[in-house]
Amino acid sequence: MASCVNIRDINVAVEPSGPGALAQEIVASAPIAKLRSICLIFDCKVKADLESQVDFGAWEAFESHLCYIADKKLKKDPPEEFIVTLFFTPYAKRYLRKDGGEVRLGKFLDGLRKRAMLEVRAS
Repeated sequence: MASCVNIRDINVAVEPSGPGALAQEIVASAPIAKLRSICLIFDCKVKADLESQVDFGAWEAFESHLCYIADKKLKKDPPEEFIVTLFFTPYAKRYLRKDGGEVRLGKFLDGLRKRAMLEVRAS
C-alpha cells in the first residue's frame, strides 16, 4: 500500500447529504503536519428533499475533524495556513440555492468559518 505521508492538498467529491465514508477516510489518514488545503467538490443531482437526506451526524463529525486540523495549524508558532474550500459546480449551486440547502449545509461548517479558514467558490 502506498504511503500518504506526503499528501499536502486534498480534492475530494462529496454530496450535501453527507461527506461520505471515502472522503472522511482520506481526510482522516492525511498527515496533519504537511496538510495545507482540502477542497470539497459538490456535484450533486439529488432528486428528493435535501433536508430529509442529510446525514447530520456525519457532517458534524467531519466538521469536528476539520476544526481539529485547523486548531493544530493555528497553534503552531508561527501559525500555519490551512484552507478548506467548498466548490459548488453549476448544477449543485442551482439546486442548493433553490431549496435552501446551502444555508443548512453551511451551519455545519461554521466552526471553520469562525476560524477564517473556509472559502466558498462556485464555477
